[in-house]
Amino acid sequence: MQNDEFDHALIAYSNAEKISGTTPAILGLKATALYYQAGQNITPQIQQIMDEALKQDKHEISVMTLLATEAFKNHEAEKATMVTGSVKQAQRSAPAESDVAL
Repeated sequence: MQNDEFDHALIAYSNAEKISGTTPAILGLKATALYYQAGQNITPQIQQIMDEALKQDKHEISVMTLLATEAFKNHEAEKATMVTGSVKQAQRSAPAESDVAL
């Protein structure tokens, strides 16, 4: 993905925040775009966004995926496995789409 595509994604997430407010999901997606824009590095800004998302939802899927990716990248197999297990646990406990009232 080119940097301008990350910029467009960040604009879209900013627009979504204006409509829906700052949600853990939007924060997680924003952190992910910034992570790849920063060359797959967690900067202090990204860490702050991730911390805020996890403060609101300790199982926020995008942030948990970033944490697992970073752990694998840094050859921290035990941590990566633990985070991946947490992601799977969160997915199992999440309500099915058909169970969510619209």
